[in-house]
Amino acid sequence: MKKISYFSILFSVGLGIQGSLSALETASIGAPTSAIPSAESSKTYPSSEQQDQSQLTALANEAVQAANDYVQGLDRGEYAQSWAKGDQIFQLTIKKEEWTKALNDSRKRLGKVISRKLKDEKFGKDPHGLPKGAYMVVEYDTAFENAPASGELLTLRQGTDGKWRVLTYQVN
Repeated sequence: MKKISYFSILFSVGLGIQGSLSALETASIGAPTSAIPSAESSKTYPSSEQQDQSQLTALANEAVQAANDYVQGLDRGEYAQSWAKGDQIFQLTIKKEEWTKALNDSRKRLGKVISRKLKDEKFGKDPHGLPKGAYMVVEYDTAFENAPASGELLTLRQGTDGKWRVLTYQVN
């Protein structure tokens, strides 16, 4: 059986994906800052731009929560479950047994997570070369026992059922 390293998995899973994701048009994510008052009443109604921003914020929150749940599962050693929670493209790219072994080997070398802080999140839609839909890139500053100045990068894709699933995971 071919020995698979963690980084070769990231390369094989991410080769076509990362190129497409680097071209994602990103949108800033934040709370709407103003409302347009209605001339007909004292109520305020959000503009369509604010509604779009609100929807984008909600999508981002859901994706970041899915990413948090995913990395916390990895921290608990739930490697087989992480494969099952992955996007279908991810699952077709690597077998569960290969993913589990690669994560077990690499996370053992990295050691326990000392700290993890959300660094960045970027939303994208319909990247070239990938199925149409919503994508989110989530980046963490992560300190591991044996790699204190590391980071984690996850790419998630929203499924047709509305759930966010991990498409790529890598440790920098």
